[in-house]
Amino acid sequence: MLGMISMAVMGLLFCVSVMAEGDKGVRLVSAPAQVELKCMQKFPTTTFLAKTEGSEVVLTVIHHNGTQYMPIHEGIIVPGDLNYMSEKAQLIMKMGDRQEFRFPLNKCKVYKDNIFSCNNGNTKKFQDIEVTATSFNSSLMTAQFLDSTTEYVKLSLNFNISGYVPRQEMTNNFYPSECQFNF
Repeated sequence: MLGMISMAVMGLLFCVSVMAEGDKGVRLVSAPAQVELKCMQKFPTTTFLAKTEGSEVVLTVIHHNGTQYMPIHEGIIVPGDLNYMSEKAQLIMKMGDRQEFRFPLNKCKVYKDNIFSCNNGNTKKFQDIEVTATSFNSSLMTAQFLDSTTEYVKLSLNFNISGYVPRQEMTNNFYPSECQFNF
């Protein structure tokens, strides 16, 4: 029992010290009063728009070049994944070239500048599939290659398709200049 209390106290001290670091720490603001977001590349491929309507955040994802060019996966793919990826693509394409999901505003949190998350989105039917939006979030990423460093904003819509492998994602990367955030 004493060990568990010690671990809890150490965890609390760690959180306090991280928050005390200022910009380097994580600043948590619960349930922002509003969420407004627009991320779109100079030559649009997939655009993410979010705005507050009453007590909800409405997320709209637009695939400007159609479903054949919508992002359906992030990560490494090996030849053994190709059948799965094809099946997954056929299902996700049923969502069409424009999706809209709603998240309760009180389930959204802003952590720092352009880093946020919204959870517990709604369930919608697209053709013959039922899709539940589990989360919508952003990350600020840094990539370094040789002597060049690039920052980018990663936006992800995570969702489940009823009766299919859980946790699918629709992720896109943007330069910070391509995004406008207002929390």
